[in-house]
Amino acid sequence: MIPNNASAILSRVVSIYSSPMIFSMQVGQLAMETLLSLTSRRAGEWFKEELRELGGLDHIVRTIAECCRHLDTYISQWTDPLLDRLRKIDRCLRVLENVMSQNEENQNYLLRFENGLLPTTVITLYKVLSFATS
Repeated sequence: MIPNNASAILSRVVSIYSSPMIFSMQVGQLAMETLLSLTSRRAGEWFKEELRELGGLDHIVRTIAECCRHLDTYISQWTDPLLDRLRKIDRCLRVLENVMSQNEENQNYLLRFENGLLPTTVITLYKVLSFATS
């Protein structure tokens, strides 16, 4: 059974669909923006499980990996597009933090997804950021 706050989530999705920016967004982008705008801690365990079962976690991890692919190992100057990617990575990581909080199934799933894509990507990201700040 879906709890009462499902109507709040549905309302948020509807408001995003009615936004003028919808015409320039792809379905995947819309889904990502919806997920990122939700506070998954308040959504509860049902949301965390559904997100995993319906492929939402996969999409978030792939988005992080794709954004990280555009970051060079040496960044001499932070341009607006690089900063936008970094912001998107940050938002995605916050969602993952929320859906992994006290949910061992999601933790294990994300560690094993595509042979450890998330941990490998985060390690690479930390290395890039370490070089960029030194």
